[in-house]
Amino acid sequence: MTQESHRLQTPELDSPARYLFESTLRMHKEGFNVEAMQGYRRVLALSPDFADAHHNLGVIAFALKVPEEGIGWFSRAWVCGSGYLQFGLSYVRALCFAGRVTDAYELIESAQRPSGLAPAEIEILRETVASMDFPPTTVVDEVSEAFGREEFTRVLELTSALTKRYPLQPYFWKTLGSARQRLGLSSTASYRWKPVCHWSLKISRHG
Repeated sequence: MTQESHRLQTPELDSPARYLFESTLRMHKEGFNVEAMQGYRRVLALSPDFADAHHNLGVIAFALKVPEEGIGWFSRAWVCGSGYLQFGLSYVRALCFAGRVTDAYELIESAQRPSGLAPAEIEILRETVASMDFPPTTVVDEVSEAFGREEFTRVLELTSALTKRYPLQPYFWKTLGSARQRLGLSSTASYRWKPVCHWSLKISRHG
């Protein structure tokens, strides 16, 4: 199935729901979150599958510090418009922010089905989740303490596993490279990390 099949089921350009959405979007961009929330809800009363309205309610929910409500809105946006990468990004970022990393990875797995995103977009989602998947403090402390005791074989064992579990966290790659150097091994192959992505949510509007 081609990407063309994933067009959003949004109202026609001259429909009342579309007009209302555009005016609400302007309020939202100007920072009137409460008024915009009311406007998007009215849009959905006219057009329940308007994915951008669902998504932007999720953005407002996070701005108002109600993340679980926001996740619900992002979930509905994803169902209504799952062919759009932005909806997937907002959804997995929200899940990770709420500590639901496993749910984010499960969402990515479901998005790989024939009706889901393109392979390159799946990889973007996967890297986004990996960048927000932070290890427990106790794990970092264990590595740091082993390195301080100069137990480099133990550090090598720990960081070899942790760079697989947390591939975008630079501390483990750096420590793995240092441990390999101390053990007289090559470190260049181990030191290959990517910058961590930053948490952000964007207002959406698709034509």
